[in-house]
Amino acid sequence: MAGGGCTPGTNRELDIAFDPPSRLLRRAFREDPEQQEKSQYILFFQEPGVAEAALSADDWAMLRTVWSASDAEEVAEYMDTFTKPGAMTAALNWYRASFGGGLPTDTAASEFKVALPALTIWGNQDQAVGRATTANQAQYMTGYNRFVELDAGHWLVQEKLAEVSTEVLAHLKKFAAV
Repeated sequence: MAGGGCTPGTNRELDIAFDPPSRLLRRAFREDPEQQEKSQYILFFQEPGVAEAALSADDWAMLRTVWSASDAEEVAEYMDTFTKPGAMTAALNWYRASFGGGLPTDTAASEFKVALPALTIWGNQDQAVGRATTANQAQYMTGYNRFVELDAGHWLVQEKLAEVSTEVLAHLKKFAAV
């Protein structure tokens, strides 16, 4: 997610690229078989030490495959970041904190509402986020909501930089005075 946070009164707009808010993703875990299948990697991330060992094995071979849409220079930058001591655990801890205990069963998503002007950009070939997960988030938007579907995967900035940039800049310009 880019652009917005969850602290009331601190944000003027919400821009979502790649992933829906974790509360919405948790609902999809419970209700959408496609999302359950796409999110198996999150279950793998839950066991401290296990995911780190697998991702770092063979000179980080598994981790390197994550950025298949990136050029070699960008992959090198990511690797420099994620191979620093503690960095991979810190990244995995986001998944552990957001989705701890496997497939979450909370009902907080039904009470979650977004009044900020929202832009959601989703790739219809996304390996991690299913169609229903992003399409269903409209019911939680009480303000302006624009949903953009691109012919792309999960790494929208790498795959469709021009389109993503155009959409985000137009959104920011439209709501600059809000």
